[in-house]
Amino acid sequence: MRFRFLKALIPVVVGVLALQGCALVKSTVTSFHDLPKSFSGESFVVAPIDKSKESSLEFASYAARIAGHLEKRGLKRAPDNGLTSADFVVFVGYGIDDGRTGFSGNETGVGSYVLYTRVLRVDIIDAQSIKSGNPKKRWEGVLKSSGSSGHLQETLPRLIDGMFRDFPGQSGKTRSVSN
Repeated sequence: MRFRFLKALIPVVVGVLALQGCALVKSTVTSFHDLPKSFSGESFVVAPIDKSKESSLEFASYAARIAGHLEKRGLKRAPDNGLTSADFVVFVGYGIDDGRTGFSGNETGVGSYVLYTRVLRVDIIDAQSIKSGNPKKRWEGVLKSSGSSGHLQETLPRLIDGMFRDFPGQSGKTRSVSN
């Protein structure tokens, strides 16, 4: 009787562990910058690299998440998201590929899987330099992640969290993050 219970419990435990593995997003983040380690109320506005996303509600949700991370570091949102009053413009781009199929196997059979590559890019530009026509990057970061989820809206919030962990970070260093 006891062995039947344990035998029935094994698939449940394996299933829970598998789901936990799916929930973990592993990424690499590379950033370069000349920003100070702390801020004293400088203002920012978040804008998409792709102008077609300016009125996107999806982009607005990602921008709000990014803004939350920057505010935790001492920056503040510019009033009315106005470019005229911001110290920094935070340009954001993101995407996912069509996936690539792989195969794995063992003595019990062969299976296939699809692996998607997701990319998040953030550039923080000195707003005055944009106005003068000579944009100056102050921080640039690229996060790359691969996984089985082809739904960017499910993974991008965690990718944003990973990118801004320890922001602004050590310049020129690639680090691994798990969310």
